Formats: sequence, C-alpha cells, structure tokens
Amino acid sequence: MGIVVTIIGAWKAWRFSKSQIVNRLFEHLNADEKHVIEGRRSVLSYLRNGNATPLRRGVELHTNIKKAIQLVAVDRHVEAEEVLNGFALYLRGSAEVGRRHTDVASQQAATILLFAGHVAKQRKDPPSARKALEEALEHCPDDAEVLRSIGEIDLRANRFPEAQRNFDAALALSLQDKRLEAEIWSLKAEAHQLSGDTRAYPNALLGCAAAYAEIDEDGMAGDTYARAGDAQLSLRHTKRARQSYRSAFDCYRRARNVQRMAAMRDRLVSLKADLSDLPPFEETASRQWKVSWPAVRLAVELSILAVAAGLFYFNLR
Repeated sequence: MGIVVTIIGAWKAWRFSKSQIVNRLFEHLNADEKHVIEGRRSVLSYLRNGNATPLRRGVELHTNIKKAIQLVAVDRHVEAEEVLNGFALYLRGSAEVGRRHTDVASQQAATILLFAGHVAKQRKDPPSARKALEEALEHCPDDAEVLRSIGEIDLRANRFPEAQRNFDAALALSLQDKRLEAEIWSLKAEAHQLSGDTRAYPNALLGCAAAYAEIDEDGMAGDTYARAGDAQLSLRHTKRARQSYRSAFDCYRRARNVQRMAAMRDRLVSLKADLSDLPPFEETASRQWKVSWPAVRLAVELSILAVAAGLFYFNLR
C-alpha cells in the first residue's frame, strides 16, 4: 500500500511540476493556434463569397464568430456587429495581458542571463559570458547593463571600437541612472587610455565626473575631475585644466576633504589661476572640524534618560 501511495505521489509531483505545466500550456497554445488559423481561413472565405469553407477535422469555429455569421444570414447586421465588437474588445484585453506577461518574462530572463554572464566572467570564461549576455540582449535589446557588460568583455579583449560602440549604446539607455552612466563613462575613459586616444580620454573623464557629481558622490567626482585636469595638462590644455581642477576643488569642498582641497589649490596656483572667488582655506578647514553642540547635548541627555530607565526597570524586579 505504501508503495502505491509513493508512486501516486511521485506521479502527481511530476504531473503538476512547473515543467509539465509549461508543456501542457504549449500544447494548449498549439491547439489554439490551429483553431485561429483555420477559423481565419473560414471567415475570409465567407467574406469573399458568402460561404464559409468547411473546417478541418478537430477544429472548431469560435462561438461568437458562428453567432455573427448566423445573425448576418438573417439580416440582423447591427446585432452581428455588436457581437463582433465585443469579441474584439475581449481579444484586445487578452493580447495586452499576454504582451505585458511577455515583457516581464523577457526582462526576468535577461536579468538571469546577465547574472550568468557575470558568473562566467568571474571564472575567467569570456566566451561563455558573451554567449549568456548576447542571449540576454535578445530578450531585452534595450538593457543598458547588458550592453555595458558586453562592452567590458570587448575592452578586456582589446577590441576598443566594439567596446566603444557598446558603451555608447548603453549610455543612450542609461540617462535615468546616473551611477550607471558614471561607470560607463569611466569604462570609456579606460578604453580611450588603453587605445592611445589622449584627446578623447579627458572628455570621457569629465562625463564620468559630472555624473558622479549629480548623485552627490563628491569624493569620486573630485578624484575624476583631478584626473581629467592632469590629462588636459599633459596635452598643454592649460585653460581646460584650470577648469577641471577648480571643479575638483568644489567637489572636495562639498566632501569636506581639506587635504585634497589644498592639493587642488596648489595646482591652481601653479597654473596662475584666478583664486579671488575661492573661499579662504582657514574658513573651510574650520568647517571640517565644526562640532554641533546642540547635537552633542541631545545625545548626552538621551544617554542619561536611557540609564535612568534601565535603573528604574531593575528596581521594579
């Protein structure tokens, strides 16, 4: 008896497993597709010569279509039109549900394949990583993360033109994600540097720094502006270097990084930049260590209250 119960349980587990449900759904869709194709052939025949062609064995015409044909046959055209319009409205709703489900499923598949691609990259298997990422792109062609990852594979393989094309495509799709935009600009800068494009390199760094600044990553923005200034100075673009160092100074000021502010100020002085609008260094340094005494007082008072509450609790026990 136990063996029989076990067999039945195993059969039910297999029968109602996800894979079997998917298989039965495909069987249903295949049958439904056959009905739709045959039904369309019959309806088109009716529209052309007034006679519906006989359906093949095992194929049925939808009830609403049959009803509309019967109504037209007895000159009840308005009712037939109402039946058909109602059926069309229902089908539009079904199509919208199917489309949204397809979009969600495609996005999920792209995410899973993106994850698989990153795992393959971590184990140093670029061909498998590219295969997974290209499959992800088939599911979701407008996925900036996937395009960025494919570009990274091209970059590591020194295929710089292909990498830049993928990075540019990813940038066009990442305008709402400034962190991703900053990371892509950083990769573009790396590609320009490795390929020897010294003129495009600082421009990519400036794009990266601006994106970091928009999400208040002021330390990263300052570092990147400083790198851009160094690259511009190596090209003897002194005016542009001054602007980059000044932007770096402002970012470090917001980040309260006094040491890096001093370094940017020294570089601006060496380039004979106008420093009249820079804040006094002593004022900025004092802000770095300014203590909020009301906050300290509140913290002390809360600590005293917590200790008092603890003593009161132990006295009650």
